[in-house]
Amino acid sequence: MQLLTKNKNTLNEKLHKIAQGFLSPRDVLFEIEEEQLTDLLSPNFVKENDPPPIGQGESILPGDVSGQLVLDRRLGELLLQEAQNRNTTINLIYSLTTGDLEDFYVLTSSKGFFTNQKARTTFCPVQASCEGIPTLVDVNCQYQFNTEPKMLAYTFNDGSKFHIEQPLREIIFEKDTVNEGEYISLNANKGLIFKGNLSANPSTIIKVYQILSKAFLESLEIYGPANAEKKYYLFKYIST
Repeated sequence: MQLLTKNKNTLNEKLHKIAQGFLSPRDVLFEIEEEQLTDLLSPNFVKENDPPPIGQGESILPGDVSGQLVLDRRLGELLLQEAQNRNTTINLIYSLTTGDLEDFYVLTSSKGFFTNQKARTTFCPVQASCEGIPTLVDVNCQYQFNTEPKMLAYTFNDGSKFHIEQPLREIIFEKDTVNEGEYISLNANKGLIFKGNLSANPSTIIKVYQILSKAFLESLEIYGPANAEKKYYLFKYIST
């Protein structure tokens, strides 16, 4: 059995070799690079025009996510409660310099978190990464809060809108400024921040796991615990 080298073959080619019987899974796991494995286990932005990043930080937990920027805990709590009242959800990116236990609800209900705080071990980075939320620290940005009111518009995942007047809050990056309420995207795989709402593909591994789980549960319901794994129905489901 020939072992493929890292420099000459992509991960897809290696997986294809497994399917052909030329490589074992153990060989591929031995050769696989961390970045390749990260791409499989976390969502990834759809490669289109690759807009330039506006900011950069240190990745604590990978994953490509987008959401509307929230810079205030009370605003985040209000939006999450309103989403619950409407029987829908909302994608938020939470950011602040420091945080404590009171930020737990908004933090763990957000799609991503970033901070200009350098320390990896402060409450929010630790809690966000423990909850599986893509997280960046030491981001090259500054927070600016003004007393001037501004009307913010947030969009829930059912398409409905929520308008609220709040003091003007924004984050100033090296190459652009993002106001609270605007869409922002984190490429926590590479520590990059983009302005706007970028589309992401879910994790390949997670998609396969979800299909396998659903198939097994249906097989279990139809054939019972003793025969669920052995029945053809499981493989027929996956193939379709």
